[in-house]
Amino acid sequence: MLAAADTAAEAPGVLRELGFRTASQVVAAETRAPAREIHSTARTGQWLDQFPVFAQAAAHGVLTLRHLRDLQSLDNSTVGTR
Repeated sequence: MLAAADTAAEAPGVLRELGFRTASQVVAAETRAPAREIHSTARTGQWLDQFPVFAQAAAHGVLTLRHLRDLQSLDNSTVGTR
């Protein structure tokens, strides 16, 4: 959900009135979590859109965020895009 919100929020003017560029920045500000970690999680979510089986496993608690990031690091199509 955060990945989709980040993509939508990147449209000009959506969050700029509040002083943010992305939904990740809003979440980071509201939760006091590191913005870098929120952004990284959103990027993993965007990557996960390509792999519905992994997404379903994560939704059911079979795969953790660490598992997903490990799998993402093995995806040759994303080499050099992070």
